[in-house]
Amino acid sequence: MEEIAQETWNTPRKPIPVFKVDPVLVLIFGFLTCGLYLIYWNIKVAEVFNAVSEREVISQPIAIFAGCCYPVNIYFI
Repeated sequence: MEEIAQETWNTPRKPIPVFKVDPVLVLIFGFLTCGLYLIYWNIKVAEVFNAVSEREVISQPIAIFAGCCYPVNIYFI
């Protein structure tokens, strides 16, 4: 019998977190919660970016600060 080798070069080492939210809902929730949801959203997006790149691209304090200050959010995202 012929044995087929499994390719592992394209499988991620850690599972990538799933965070799917409609952009319109992000804006609505951000407005309704006076910006608190935007901070939460930035933290979750930073986790996904860091998992995809397998290094820390955006740290958690920067994600929190970017949720508070819109120009910083535009720069990092």
